[in-house]
Amino acid sequence: MTERTNKNRDQEEIDLLELFRLAGRGIRNLFLGIFRIILLFIVFLYRKAFYITGFVIMGALVGWGISEITRPYYTSDMVIRTNAIKASDIISYVGRLHNLVEKKNYHELGRLLSNGDTAASMVRNIQAFWFIDVNKDGTPEYIDYEEKYNPHDTSLVRLNDRVNIRVEVFDPHAFQYVREGVYAYFKKNPYINKLNNLRKEQTREYIKHIEEQILKLDSLEDYEYFQKQKDLNPQGRKGQIVVLNEQKVQLYHPYIISLQKQKMELEKELTIYPDPITVIEDFTPLTKEENPRAAYTEKYALVMGLMGIFLLLILESRKKIRNFLSS
Repeated sequence: MTERTNKNRDQEEIDLLELFRLAGRGIRNLFLGIFRIILLFIVFLYRKAFYITGFVIMGALVGWGISEITRPYYTSDMVIRTNAIKASDIISYVGRLHNLVEKKNYHELGRLLSNGDTAASMVRNIQAFWFIDVNKDGTPEYIDYEEKYNPHDTSLVRLNDRVNIRVEVFDPHAFQYVREGVYAYFKKNPYINKLNNLRKEQTREYIKHIEEQILKLDSLEDYEYFQKQKDLNPQGRKGQIVVLNEQKVQLYHPYIISLQKQKMELEKELTIYPDPITVIEDFTPLTKEENPRAAYTEKYALVMGLMGIFLLLILESRKKIRNFLSS
């Protein structure tokens, strides 16, 4: 019984050794196969270098030709503050401009931007995007260029006090025309003007109301500090001794300071943001060309080079492919 157990154990050890040996041999053959394929591919590239170079040069020439007939364009962003209307309305109004650009209706675009057909024809694209607040602290973390905002995600909030406008133009000098045009586009809108005038009127009324409240609190404070003590002073009563408890003086100073701060914020609102929109960040004047000639040349040279390698591989292996298909 003991001899049979020992034989089984030895047999299991031999099987495990053989398994490890086969696994090691398989891994070695795998790496050798990969190395052989890489080596053959390098040899193939060396043998066909003349033809591959021809494909690359042909692709570069195609890319250069396409770049010659393609107008270069430039991209920049402008951040505006929404003073009179919501950010969603701003995005909707800019969307109308975007539709006109897509339809190449430069006459209507120039009319809305108040800068003529020539300046409008320089615009390749114009779109407005939301700012997204991740931490709900009122500070934007990123701009939703890809429009992937999920309203069901409670960790994300769209900021409603600012909008990012991205513009693509064929001439970098056109950014100035677009900025002035967008500003005029919103300023001459009757509906937006009514909302903005109402906002300023209500703000002035609120400032006036705060000033009245401050005057009332000043009067109450003067009474608490001076007149109230005189009214409670018993000196006018002769021959009488009156013992009075110390009266607690009501402090109105913190309320006055709070109202003064509110007033200052509202006055700043009227002074700095009197218009329907305010440009917070203007277009960057030093913008790079988005589609330079070198990009077209490199792109098409790479594509044609890969296509050439693939075609040469098929031609090189056409006999093996034919035999494989026939079998």
